[in-house]
Amino acid sequence: MGVHKRLAFSSKDAAGKEARKAQHVACDGSRCPFARVALGTVESKFDAEYSSDAVWTINNRRYDLSSFVDQHPAGKLAILLGRGRNCTELFESYHSLAGDAPRKILERYYVGDAQPGDPDHEQLFDWDSTPFYDACKQRVIEHFADGRSYKAPPGKWLWLAAATSAFVISLHGFLTGCWWSLIALPVSYWLGPSSLLHDGMHWSLTSNARLNVVLAYLGSCHMPVLAWLHQHVIGHHSYTNIHLRDPDLEHFNGKGEASVLEMGGDGGGEAFYGFRLHPKDSWRPTYAGWKGWLAVMAPLTTVFPSLFESQDMIVPALLLHSFLGISVHSAVLLGFWPPL
Repeated sequence: MGVHKRLAFSSKDAAGKEARKAQHVACDGSRCPFARVALGTVESKFDAEYSSDAVWTINNRRYDLSSFVDQHPAGKLAILLGRGRNCTELFESYHSLAGDAPRKILERYYVGDAQPGDPDHEQLFDWDSTPFYDACKQRVIEHFADGRSYKAPPGKWLWLAAATSAFVISLHGFLTGCWWSLIALPVSYWLGPSSLLHDGMHWSLTSNARLNVVLAYLGSCHMPVLAWLHQHVIGHHSYTNIHLRDPDLEHFNGKGEASVLEMGGDGGGEAFYGFRLHPKDSWRPTYAGWKGWLAVMAPLTTVFPSLFESQDMIVPALLLHSFLGISVHSAVLLGFWPPL
């Protein structure tokens, strides 16, 4: 938001401002590459007072966690996602099994409250009374009470390894003009690398924070990690099924460019399919056949990009024995067998 409200501090905070400023600068974009993107601003500046983009706001209480970033168990990227915004939902969901320890740590860094009208003030949920959520958390805690890990089990790792290997083989076929790769590439990518992106950026694959990030980048061919973090982790998981807040509600409604498959659309028009994902969405006649569309759209969502997305794909395939016309250059650079 273009305007940043300033916090008012008493004189007793003045003595610690310079120390906090030094801690803040140490976590700025020059040393923490994710600091700027997590803020959602071009750069982070720290002057005589705190601004709402320099703190983490949880339950409308502001915390300056700059000095805690390096100590965060899930790594810098995870905690910097909440900087400069109201990150209550992120905090509550990712610390749901951690007991009271995270809240006790927070109180060490409390600097003030977000007031109504401030850009980081939210009242979407009542976190003081969450009986259903509390019951869910308790059942999950009981499920893992025997000490088993809630990270990816061995079977999951085998699945990911097999699907990712299949993707690499399919990519070779894609670059060398093999027609079977038009189906195998997107399917294997969906089952392997894209799962690495999803699970890695939920920090659910392993307890090693850096390894989660590295694996996520292996699955970022279809969407940059930064975009995924904002669209899925922040947007969808913080505001699940909230109209005009959850970006995932726009993917399959067949309206304009936000749709995954705008088949029949004109770059801003409406596709001939669609699903009404929220009661507040205006009714369209195509929604009546949603059961039929579901059977068609589920597989097409996976294979559509390689089958239909590029109208320039077929000619290079015929002439150069490669899809997208990049086989000779890319195959040599990537060490693949030359197709010609």
